[in-house]
Amino acid sequence: MENRAESPTLEKRIVLEQLQETVLWHQMNKQLLSLFGSNIVSTDPRAQYLKKFCLDNSLLSKLGASSVTRDIPLSFFTNLSDLGFISLQDDQWEALLKTILGPIECFDLEQAQADYFEAITEYIGKFGLQNQISSDDADNDKDYYSCISEYLDKKELYPINLPQSVCYLHNLKVTVITDIMRDSDPTTFLLRIDNEIVLDFSRSHSREVIVKRYLECYCEQARYHINCVLSNAMSGADIGDCLSVLKNKYNNNPHVKTFINHERNIVIKELKLLNVCLADIQNRLEQDQDFRIRLCKSSRFHFLENPLPIA
Repeated sequence: MENRAESPTLEKRIVLEQLQETVLWHQMNKQLLSLFGSNIVSTDPRAQYLKKFCLDNSLLSKLGASSVTRDIPLSFFTNLSDLGFISLQDDQWEALLKTILGPIECFDLEQAQADYFEAITEYIGKFGLQNQISSDDADNDKDYYSCISEYLDKKELYPINLPQSVCYLHNLKVTVITDIMRDSDPTTFLLRIDNEIVLDFSRSHSREVIVKRYLECYCEQARYHINCVLSNAMSGADIGDCLSVLKNKYNNNPHVKTFINHERNIVIKELKLLNVCLADIQNRLEQDQDFRIRLCKSSRFHFLENPLPIA
């Protein structure tokens, strides 16, 4: 009897999840139409590729599950055929990728999500799914929101700002590679190897000069930036202590406890990402006879968990 009672609720939840993914795809499809005109039909291979990417990969769920990119603007770069990956939304970064990769399109995931939130309310009402939206009595918990407010104020003093570092390092890489490519055709050196987009200068007469410039102007500057961030984090405000104080202040309020554990995991993950990036840069600096420059990962969702540039 219990299974029969629960079944309609479970079915509605599944319908809601499918609806949410479909609504986000619709917003992405609107961008596709704006790129190619309203005469593009649903059977067009480009439209089919976008639909498959959004729905088969549960794109909305993927975006929501990434804690480290929650404050980083995102775009989806694709040739609508055999290449598609999420990366930083930045005009300079987009221009560089288009210069190197050729005819690719850029979908604004921030706009798509904003349009999704506007549309989903209407759909939920239309299909009578209001009761299936997860609700939490945290919405009425004043201590919970007071804790969040205090934490955000304290976090302003914390030296690690991952979104800032992500944008800075990508822009630094754009500047250096753009300068290197100023007198060259980037497609001449382009390779796609093991889910990486690579510029291979091994056959260039200027390969040693190019790699030296990359190591000095990007890798050394990137290493300096990350070292400064990590050093300041060691000597500055301890965000872990701050979280512990808040947890005790609100007497282990269950909503506060969940929030603090979530934020603590993000802090730990951000520190790990910075240290991994630093080790990657150091390793690259030691390989001055490697005449390849790794631009970025081309695997679909790598950026969502590893938003710092590869060296």
